[in-house]
Amino acid sequence: MERLEPANRSTCIACNQAGAGMTDDTEIEWHKEKIAKNRAALQELETGNTAGGDVFPETQSEIDRLEAQTAQSELIVAADQKQRPEKP
Repeated sequence: MERLEPANRSTCIACNQAGAGMTDDTEIEWHKEKIAKNRAALQELETGNTAGGDVFPETQSEIDRLEAQTAQSELIVAADQKQRPEKP
């Protein structure tokens, strides 16, 4: 069975929701920005938990969500860099 790609060739649900008219370059830039924002948010959440004790379930859930989003974006950026190694 043939695998069908979305019209804008993106397999990222967040990208498809962000804008159907995204080009490959703008999609990659979007992911790079998302990685930076997610890392900053993760650092803030993890730094805020240095007082010791247990992490609230809501906080842990948000940390898990941000880590998953970051991992997905990193994979997409890495795949793009592998396809087009001339891009920094």
